[in-house]
Amino acid sequence: MPEPSLLLVGATAFGAACLAVMALARLAPKVGLVDHPGGRKRHHAVVPLVGGIAIYLGVLATYLLWIDFRALGLTYQVACGAMVVVGVADDHQDITPTKRLALQAAIAVGLILYTGQAVTDLGDLFGLGTISLGWASLPFTIVSMVALINAFNMMDGLDGLAGGVGILAFAAVAVLAVMVGHAELAKIATAFVGAIAGFMYFNAPIKLIRRRLVFMGDAGSTLLGFAFAACAMTLVNSRGGNVPPPLILWLVAIPIFELFTSTFRRAARGMSPMEADTGHYHHRLMDAGWPVAAISAFYFLFSALSVSIGLGLYTTQVSDPVIFFSFLAWYGLWNLFVLKLPRDRRRKRRERTA
Repeated sequence: MPEPSLLLVGATAFGAACLAVMALARLAPKVGLVDHPGGRKRHHAVVPLVGGIAIYLGVLATYLLWIDFRALGLTYQVACGAMVVVGVADDHQDITPTKRLALQAAIAVGLILYTGQAVTDLGDLFGLGTISLGWASLPFTIVSMVALINAFNMMDGLDGLAGGVGILAFAAVAVLAVMVGHAELAKIATAFVGAIAGFMYFNAPIKLIRRRLVFMGDAGSTLLGFAFAACAMTLVNSRGGNVPPPLILWLVAIPIFELFTSTFRRAARGMSPMEADTGHYHHRLMDAGWPVAAISAFYFLFSALSVSIGLGLYTTQVSDPVIFFSFLAWYGLWNLFVLKLPRDRRRKRRERTA
């Protein structure tokens, strides 16, 4: 079989994901896999929670057609499937945060042990030499994977946010995989780009698709976080690629920002880090009067800029400390802009009269 182009790989995943969404959206109400309006939710009708399953099926179809299982192993696809199952169970009937974290960690452990891959060092973050993790490699990798899973989950609060950021993150992985000569990883990342784009056709905040609206649900957001973490781990461990670990931060800037800010905010308030609230960045933008489409576009453009900076830093071969400390500065600029936005007067007036 001739080697497929990345365009063909992405197109296959896109088409398969679109077909999966259309089929599953009809089935979802019959099995109770839907999101009901009310509470903190903005939608006004029952919406199918099938986007995550559709993304997975889109990637799976691409795997079966174009990707050499021997190159990266069937383990990746099985682990992603297990993560989707946990997410679907959570979407259908809420799983307690403790049980959900335990299941996510168990899947991460299985992937790490079976593939033999883990984050063994943090690079030369402070210019004092490579920080080797030693015995802490396994627990650090597990915690990092679970953190990324929940970072994407935290960000999935409005149409188009997690999907748009996910497309750019996997596209960046594909570019880096091509640069380091890892063809199969490039195809896997491209498959995710195409599958997420197929889902986004039914989720982007555009009026024309409101009647076909579907959500990715926890199955989708946790899949994106886990799959990206697995791809990033493979990328960092690629022989001869010399992809520094801190570079990965630039590829998922907003999820990382969300994770740290939300964790510290909740801890400061005496809340559990897993407890939902309305203090996320997208809530701040909504409070400032931004419409959903504008927030989605802002997230996408900021992520595109972050990814471009990250790739630029890699191609110019700057040192690890520059990559790391410039990312911290980027985090500060993001907070300086978003957290200082004034609240919309109309929203304040509605809250006073409510």
